[in-house]
Amino acid sequence: MVMRTGAAAVVIVAVALAIAGAAARPAAAALPLSAGCEALNAPFLDGTYSGVFPFSLPFHPGERLTLINDAAGESEFRGGVADGFPRREFRWTTSFIYEFAAEASYHLEWVTEFSSNWQVDCRESTTAQHFQGYDVDGEEPDFHGETARLTDQFGSETVYVGDARMWLTPVASTRAGHPSDLTLRPDNHLKCYRVTGGARLDRLVRPANRFTTTSELLVKEPNRFCTAAARSDGVVIDRPRDFQDYKCYRVEERPALHEEVVELRDQFGDRHAVVRRAEQLCTPAELERETEGSTGAPPRPSEDLVCYGIRELDVFDPRRIFTVDQFGFQSIRVFDPLVLCVPSNT
Repeated sequence: MVMRTGAAAVVIVAVALAIAGAAARPAAAALPLSAGCEALNAPFLDGTYSGVFPFSLPFHPGERLTLINDAAGESEFRGGVADGFPRREFRWTTSFIYEFAAEASYHLEWVTEFSSNWQVDCRESTTAQHFQGYDVDGEEPDFHGETARLTDQFGSETVYVGDARMWLTPVASTRAGHPSDLTLRPDNHLKCYRVTGGARLDRLVRPANRFTTTSELLVKEPNRFCTAAARSDGVVIDRPRDFQDYKCYRVEERPALHEEVVELRDQFGDRHAVVRRAEQLCTPAELERETEGSTGAPPRPSEDLVCYGIRELDVFDPRRIFTVDQFGFQSIRVFDPLVLCVPSNT
């Protein structure tokens, strides 16, 4: 971390991010820090300042800004997300953590009213993404399936990857009495294909996530392969911006989760849903295809997901979207919401 020192003054720092096109991220290589993080980590706020300091700085999705005020003086960081993303107001007097959701416009103000000692740190976040999963059908053109080898924390085996069965989209979810989870990588979707031919594990794991730390999951056979995908409401114009793939297993939860209502916000709108029992455990995986070779080791191998069945309380209108992933371009119909997938330690 870098130490900042301010005298008895008012400091307002306005940070504005211009919308930028996102570049594809290499399969196993992390991006260097953005120019925005590099600037915030530099000592440009040393000394006494007053007035407005405008900046136009790009940030990478998933980067985290941490501010800590070590002095007794009262200070605050305030602002919100703008330009196409829902605005979220926030005010902190002693410390603040914010994770940039996308390469989009942000407006942030840092206000210091008294002598303060600040620690400022901007770096790649280690927080995993939440997903909402939807049922799909109507593939155009058809995907005829192929044999492939999947490797994850449980081992390696050859399976058959069939037609598309689910679309996972990044989601911000809010539980009653808890802060909302941000959509960290809003353009990083997953498209899940049917898997057959895998071995049954019958292995017990104990996940720790936002819903439970005490239940156990009996891990059964694999039934889905979820691969990084990009989407558009019209013509596909980009490749996936992330390369994290998952092998998903049917599970039996013991004891079953107590049902609760959550608020969900994703690319399709805002809704409420009842979260029910766990249905799947998804582990980061490496895919080796007969014709294309290996996709390489997953970039974030510890980001397991537990997917809980949900019952939507609002009406969802089916829609057709265009997608692209390592299996090619395809149009699919997205309809019933099925699951909420949350980061878990297993």
